[in-house]
Amino acid sequence: MKNAVVYAATTEGIDDGALEKALSMLPLWRREYVEKKITPEKINGAFSYLLLQLLLEKEFAATDTAPFTYGKQGKPFFSKQDLFFSMSHCKTAVGAAVCEYEIGLDLMDSRKINENLAARICSIDELKSFELSEDKQLFLRQIWCKKESAVKMTGSGFTKGFRNVDTTKLHFSFFENADYIMSVYMNKANCNVTTKEIDWKTLIYNDIL
Repeated sequence: MKNAVVYAATTEGIDDGALEKALSMLPLWRREYVEKKITPEKINGAFSYLLLQLLLEKEFAATDTAPFTYGKQGKPFFSKQDLFFSMSHCKTAVGAAVCEYEIGLDLMDSRKINENLAARICSIDELKSFELSEDKQLFLRQIWCKKESAVKMTGSGFTKGFRNVDTTKLHFSFFENADYIMSVYMNKANCNVTTKEIDWKTLIYNDIL
């Protein structure tokens, strides 16, 4: 049994025709949810869901297109599968993760972050590392991404504040390329994380799978 698998796809080149095709492939409940959003969020909502379904099918030989169930703090769960998942998106990519254990996934693009935020979001140890870092923008993006993946795993959000999520005391699987950075968090030791880059076209055009 696989521990965790993550699929990610860049969203560059998705036009109105591709979006309509993606929307037509969603189950009704998901389509109704996504269609209420503005176009960029429609792309993220549609393609992250299709990515999740492809991952579930290809890596775990399973399907579950039923509406998500939700925990007390709003965290989504599969309705029919005894597996956990997390979805994420940024301006340049979408991602989905499936695992035997609870998991949190976050993606982040290369947007600029106000460096004054460091004092508000970093723990004491993180702030020390920030001050010593040569690329402070990259450091802050990495910290933010890690913190987001941690609270997505628990479903708690930042109810106790950003600074109380101390990444120096947690273990993350972290990946980066030219388009995005990605953090995966599981509160389990010795878990394997497999990542795959997917072409978004394979999600809507079966003839190129």
